[in-house]
Amino acid sequence: MQVTRAQVNAARGQIVTDRRLGRATPQWVLAVADAAPARSAWRDGLHLRAISAAQAAYEEAGAALVRAIRQARRAGDTWSMIAIVLERPEQEIRRRFARDADG
Repeated sequence: MQVTRAQVNAARGQIVTDRRLGRATPQWVLAVADAAPARSAWRDGLHLRAISAAQAAYEEAGAALVRAIRQARRAGDTWSMIAIVLERPEQEIRRRFARDADG
């Protein structure tokens, strides 16, 4: 079963596209997925919502990591100590987080 023009237009009415980039926002894609009749479990928008939720969790985890590193640096922990905890080379950790943590 195909998505009707009325269903797509209804979804578009709820969400605005990003005019600078000329493409649909993630919210618009999810609205269209919800408007589409579910032909099976994979086409009900569930997986797209899971991707969206995982992306939000990933971004929050990244922000939490930056905050924790900033606090560790302010407490006097060295880049070597932080690199050991993250199990990554010190140079990589310093390059990735120095601007946010020391700035």
